[in-house]
Amino acid sequence: MAARFTTRTPANWKNIVDNYLECYHCGPAHPGFSDSVQVDRYWHTMHGNWTLQYGFAKPSEQSFQIRRGHGCGIPRFLAVAVHDAERHPDQRDDDGHL
Repeated sequence: MAARFTTRTPANWKNIVDNYLECYHCGPAHPGFSDSVQVDRYWHTMHGNWTLQYGFAKPSEQSFQIRRGHGCGIPRFLAVAVHDAERHPDQRDDDGHL
C-alpha cells in the first residue's frame, strides 16, 4: 500500500475513488480542463501526500500552449498544492483555518 488515510466524507465512497481512477467526470465537472487536455490520455501517480499528473494538451486556440523554442526554457508542467486545489471553500485545514 502506497498510502493510507481515514476521513469521514458525506458522499458515496465509490464516486470519490472514481475521481482518482478515471476522468469520465472531467467533461461535465471541469469543462475548461477538458477543453485543454486529452482526458483519454490523462493519468496521475500517487507519491505520499501529493500526486503527479500527466496529460497531453489538445491543439486548440483555447488551450494553454508553450511553443517549442520559445519561453526562455519554461518547463512544461504546473505545480498545484493538492490540499489547496481540492479543498471545499468551507473546509478547515489542520490548524482550523478556512
